[in-house]
Amino acid sequence: MRPEWMTVVRFRYAHEHDNAPLAAWLRRLAYLGATVRDSCFTPRVDLTRNMEVGRWLAEDRTRFLLMVDSDMVPVDETNAILTAEGDVVACAYVDQHGHPIDWKEHGVQTGCLRVSRELMQALPQPWFEYKVSEDIRQTTQGEAYTFSQKLLAIGQTAKIVGRIGHLLPMVALPPATAAAPTEVRYGWQFLQ
Repeated sequence: MRPEWMTVVRFRYAHEHDNAPLAAWLRRLAYLGATVRDSCFTPRVDLTRNMEVGRWLAEDRTRFLLMVDSDMVPVDETNAILTAEGDVVACAYVDQHGHPIDWKEHGVQTGCLRVSRELMQALPQPWFEYKVSEDIRQTTQGEAYTFSQKLLAIGQTAKIVGRIGHLLPMVALPPATAAAPTEVRYGWQFLQ
């Protein structure tokens, strides 16, 4: 896959911190020909994702959209998402507590997610949505889970390839194998 076939959107959040490794990775993708931009900002990530998918479908002519959250830290294995075959491809990462995410229980991970134009045109809108309790006091399903359910409804599943770090007080990567522990690296280890 050639980078000029891809639009990359960095999803911005109110709590975001400086992320030099992600900024460098995005500059490299832009240099290679990808269209790279920052997302709009809304207080709800499902609305932001829907707005950016709609913008991409209406304005860009690229075949793929790669969505990367601003707290993701690319490592060598992250590059697998750029070349993997499939209409929906994601990188594995850990949650806010450094634990691996069970995508079968919580849905495909959307912090580093690549989708094809054909897939998104086939999915019913809204593509991403939070489900809340009857009293509207808590989220019962996140946008990743509802997106995964929509994929299943049209006979699609996500392919998980590579890994990406999650910016916490340290950078944690999911286990490389089922028996391995979560891998922790400090920021300076990525500046080699």
